[in-house]
Amino acid sequence: MFRNPLSDCEVPNNLLQFQAPITCDHYQKTPNEELILVNDENTQHSFFHNYPFDPYIHAIRVFGSKNYSQSNKIVSLGQYPTNVIYTRKDKGISYKVPNNYQVETTLSGLTVLCKTQYQLSRKIVVKYTVEWMDENGQIKSRYSLSSAGAAGSLFLKEICNKPNSRVSGTTLFGLDIIFLQQIRENIASQPQQSITSVNNRKRCFAELTSQSQKNKRISMAGKEIATQTLTILKKNKFTSSSEEIIASLETMVLKINGEIVELNFNSNNTTDFMQHLDSIIRACDETLISRDSYRRLAKVVPNIIREHVVEKRRNEITKEMNTLVPIKLFNIHSVNFDDGDDENQQDVNGIEFNDDDVGNGAYRSIISLLDIIIPILTALTPPVLKVGDKISIRLSGDGRNVGRKQKHVMLTMCILNEEEAVLSPAHQYSICLYLGKESHDSLSTVSAKFSHELEQLKTNGYKDLNNTIWPVELFFSGDWKFVALVLGINAATSNYFCLYCNCHKDERYNMDK
Repeated sequence: MFRNPLSDCEVPNNLLQFQAPITCDHYQKTPNEELILVNDENTQHSFFHNYPFDPYIHAIRVFGSKNYSQSNKIVSLGQYPTNVIYTRKDKGISYKVPNNYQVETTLSGLTVLCKTQYQLSRKIVVKYTVEWMDENGQIKSRYSLSSAGAAGSLFLKEICNKPNSRVSGTTLFGLDIIFLQQIRENIASQPQQSITSVNNRKRCFAELTSQSQKNKRISMAGKEIATQTLTILKKNKFTSSSEEIIASLETMVLKINGEIVELNFNSNNTTDFMQHLDSIIRACDETLISRDSYRRLAKVVPNIIREHVVEKRRNEITKEMNTLVPIKLFNIHSVNFDDGDDENQQDVNGIEFNDDDVGNGAYRSIISLLDIIIPILTALTPPVLKVGDKISIRLSGDGRNVGRKQKHVMLTMCILNEEEAVLSPAHQYSICLYLGKESHDSLSTVSAKFSHELEQLKTNGYKDLNNTIWPVELFFSGDWKFVALVLGINAATSNYFCLYCNCHKDERYNMDK
């Protein structure tokens, strides 16, 4: 066993070392039955090919005293832009990196598609991408903006689970195939008339009937605009003292037959974009803008972000919140749908949920909520909480009728240190919600789920993510009915009706008790 220059993963010798002579049987039938042998005198590499009649190229590279073979299938030849980027020098040799170049080869036992694409940014960079198909038939990819070798290493890290794996990007992408470079340069030096004749074979945009064809045409135009923009910006000296381009093209709006099309060019600053998405989601949530309403707005204002992008980010936030503040389900078996009211004795065909759903509820941990809320309150200007302050937590709850026959009960908490801000519903945090009526039995079952947490907070305080201990003071409030049910008081006319003392109703006139 030895190591392939394409990978740090060990593979059998017979898969790497070229021992048998190459014949035409390795390739598809072509008009020319003989293969062309190209020897690179600088690197002592040899290439067998019949390109462009046959897209397959077999390379024999010499590393040390051993020969290594690799087969490549040229999917897209690509071309060299005006401002071409070179690979890193290896033994004093560097190669040009083409744009829109695609080659298929084998790495670590998998067929991979290697692609290059120049990116429009403040600095000209190349996006090196390695694509492959996993065992489930799903296409996966890894890319790098630094080098082809970095993209290959990310692939090996994913497949071989070896974070220190390295690969020669020049060899993997076939950038050292010297005769392909000559072909690209010859094509670029051809008269402009030949290029014009190719463009003349394109159908007019108005004749395109398929929306996918129109999208492809617009996408191709956008890529050409992006490439030419870099040249224009550099020509007009939109550069720094180190010749780095300081301007970038972000968006462009085209009006095609009365239809507005916005071209968004890739930006490396994904942080600002994600923050912008989060702001849109928050605005939609706070103003109760539904998905359909946002879609209709996007039709009228085409330059706002599409709804499917916003929805994708919303789902990501939901998954993250479910991880940070998990919601757990429970069922109160003692709660019945029929509570004895005359209204509930009527026909129940119009009820929107099954009888089995009554008593079903959900709750979340108070401590997990504090893990999210406390860092926010301490980071405000001025801070609501400082280290050493006591956290005042108020627990409350209430029930309500939802429709004619549905009843919901909700328990909430808030941080009294926020003072008047707690009057806003946005600062009332729901900790429990269940279907059913307010009763002593159901509330006892619910309160039991929080008893351990509340006892821990009261006794030991709250320990934040920085291991800081915050003392906690608990408060409880609600309307008279809710508090009486929690305390187990039957009614306002019962013998012991007071919420604050054990005074008998016959002694309510006695001020000494």
